Amino acid sequence: MAELIVAFDLPSGSEALALAARLPGLRWAKVGPVLFNREGPSLVREFTERGIRVFLDLKWHDIPNIVASAVAAARELGVSMTTVH
Repeated sequence: MAELIVAFDLPSGSEALALAARLPGLRWAKVGPVLFNREGPSLVREFTERGIRVFLDLKWHDIPNIVASAVAAARELGVSMTTVH
């Protein structure tokens, strides 16, 4: 069965978490660059603590070693999926 990834392209973490609370059975949250830059890793941790897998959509594009380090750091944060260009 296909899974739905909900894009939390909202102006604040509090709005994102309030929406998540209204979506019973939510399994995936997409966090993009605007929300991540406003809220940081704490929002990712909050989603994962609620049992929600995070797709961190930051579209990394840099020197390969830097991207690899960024992906490793995201994995340590609990991110389940990310984008690399």
